[in-house]
Amino acid sequence: MVAVCQQHGMTLFRPLTERWYATQPGITEGQREFLVQDPDGYLLRFQEYFGHRLTTPDNPLV
Repeated sequence: MVAVCQQHGMTLFRPLTERWYATQPGITEGQREFLVQDPDGYLLRFQEYFGHRLTTPDNPLV
C-alpha cells in the first residue's frame, strides 16, 4: 500500500512504522501503520494488525 501511495505522488505524513500498544497488563498488540494526508487536510491511517505478545522484563513494550 505504501508503494502504491508513493507511485501516485502522495507524500507520507508519517512513514511506515511498527507500533506495539499495551492492551492489558502483560499483553501488547502490534500493528504496522502509516499516515497520508488527503487534499482537504484529513489524515488517513492505514494499518496491518500483527496480533498480541506477552510483555516480560526481557521483552518490554516497544
